Amino acid sequence: RQNSGQWLVAYQNIPSIISNNYHTGINWGNKNYHVTSSFYLKFLNNFLDFNNFSAYQNYINILDEYRASSTGNIRGMEILLRKKTGQINGWLAYHYNQTKYRTPAYNKNKKYFANHDRTHEFKTVAITTLFKLNVSISWVFSSGAPFTQIDDLYLESGSGYEIFVRDYYNSDRLQRTHHLDLSISKSLYFSKARMDIGFSIYNLYDRKNITHKRYNPYSGTISITDVAMFGITPSLHTKISL
Repeated sequence: RQNSGQWLVAYQNIPSIISNNYHTGINWGNKNYHVTSSFYLKFLNNFLDFNNFSAYQNYINILDEYRASSTGNIRGMEILLRKKTGQINGWLAYHYNQTKYRTPAYNKNKKYFANHDRTHEFKTVAITTLFKLNVSISWVFSSGAPFTQIDDLYLESGSGYEIFVRDYYNSDRLQRTHHLDLSISKSLYFSKARMDIGFSIYNLYDRKNITHKRYNPYSGTISITDVAMFGITPSLHTKISL
């Protein structure tokens, strides 16, 4: 099922998720730079992926089939480099993650990517002062989210509008996303009060980034549309501190 936003009534055969977690990291820094890195692994057992369940009234029988059999495998690393001094300071951050699940009798018993999986994420922020103005610019890059092609989805007769998967769940990915953001602000002082005023622009080059696919089963057949992030978006902000 594509929509995992559902509730299950308490049931004795719902297993407790068991996980083994491994993590290590390195931190180093001086007055000018700071570097942080971490590496992690996570192995899940008795894992229940709600995408596997069909109609609510049938879930108890399905639980008996899947309990204590589904597994998950999560691995990744994070690296952050920060520059703390100088005319221009800021940081670079890279995150690698791969989250895969396996459930018997589902997706041909092959591993599939979790809905929230983003293999690569890169962020950079530069901060400086220009003409007594605080200026920051950031760029964010991310791998596309996994999704299921419409040819692998169907409506089962008698199930209402429940969407089912044939064989290949989350076997494709959306295009990578990236956007450039700019912020300019200034601090003003009035007696005991401080006012910060600023102007920012999100997605400066107006990139059309697709976050996910929306599936519509209510027209007799399944249709699919792209859901996009905001395009170029200017905003103003004011903050007063006493």
